[in-house]
Amino acid sequence: MAMILVSDVIRTRFPTLISDFDELDGFVRAYEQRFVGRFVPADDPRDPTLSIEEKMRLLLHSALARARLLVWAVVYCINGDLSPGCYLATRAHFEMTGVLAYILRDLRKWRSGALEIVALLRIWS
Repeated sequence: MAMILVSDVIRTRFPTLISDFDELDGFVRAYEQRFVGRFVPADDPRDPTLSIEEKMRLLLHSALARARLLVWAVVYCINGDLSPGCYLATRAHFEMTGVLAYILRDLRKWRSGALEIVALLRIWS
């Protein structure tokens, strides 16, 4: 799948924002580098359930995929002069950032022993 980047038409229309557009294009490229297209859990025939690490990795991969699509939506809306869509996609991206921050906070609590595994799974499963 081809990356969607800020168009030359928009760059010409808003020459004072070229450095911002370059930064946004850099974010799009970074998402493409980090994106994991397929999650493959460890193959353990004795225990087919996902481990806590695998569950969290799957949650993080899913969040990254949603964030990636939201950044694409922002660029698409910029290119199409769709201000309301750009606003909504940007807001949703901020919300995804909040989800990732909470996941990180809870994982750190769990690793330090301040959060029981049952509570962690109840929150994020």
